[in-house]
Amino acid sequence: MEYYHVFTKGLEKGLLFHDDCDFIYGMNLIPRCLKSADARALAFCLMDNHVHFVLEGSMEKCKRFMTSYKRALLSFLNRWRKRNISETMVPGIVRVDNTDNLLTVIAYVLRNPIAAGINYLPQDYLWSSASAYFRLGGATHDDSCRRISFLSFREKKKYFKDFHGYPTLWTMDKNGMILPENYVEVKEVEKLFFSVRRYLHRLATNKEMEINLTMMQNIRMNDTDLRKEAAKVCMDTFGTTSVDILDYRQKLLICKILRKRLGAGSRQLGRIMHLDPANIKSLL
Repeated sequence: MEYYHVFTKGLEKGLLFHDDCDFIYGMNLIPRCLKSADARALAFCLMDNHVHFVLEGSMEKCKRFMTSYKRALLSFLNRWRKRNISETMVPGIVRVDNTDNLLTVIAYVLRNPIAAGINYLPQDYLWSSASAYFRLGGATHDDSCRRISFLSFREKKKYFKDFHGYPTLWTMDKNGMILPENYVEVKEVEKLFFSVRRYLHRLATNKEMEINLTMMQNIRMNDTDLRKEAAKVCMDTFGTTSVDILDYRQKLLICKILRKRLGAGSRQLGRIMHLDPANIKSLL
């Protein structure tokens, strides 16, 4: 079995999710994209400006999931919420190569709200899978939850927009959010942690710096998107979107900024900034 930590870099200026309606759509989108990519989710967390998933499947399937999720989310925001995300959702993917690292990454993902300064327990954060694990009788929500089979066509249209392919036995909360335990591999995660004590110990262990470094090393952006980011940095720094009019030192400064923010490599920076990659590598 292969496991991957799939994520997007946090937007610096805009937000993916402005309100509960945005988050609910983002939550309900997850099982759709898992099915289309033939991948499985062990854990996830949606933050307002970025997302994290711990997936089981080949790298190809996990990349397919992230591509599908990004495309569908941006389409929803444009079509239904009438807003465009000006910044690029930069994806990253890191293979998790052993069980210990897998437990660390799952805990890191579920700890994200705490790292962002939210002052309550991870299982009370609505927009993650944390509420699904090690719960008494498997129950995570109250009696207001309903099966999808009980919804009218109008309600399905309201909650799920243009998609109606969810299993009818799945349950959703009173706001139309499909509960994560319907599609997350809860039993597999509980088996990996073995006990609630071990699970809580991992949640209490701060590994943010270690994992953030690994994430930055595995963010990849294509040349077209990196050129757009370079143009934005040029405008913010030098008042122009053209890298061609910059002098050598100015170009190197842009390279340093892109390297720090996006983890861009010297070869790619050389193509974008029209510099010798060897010089970039030696100076950065």
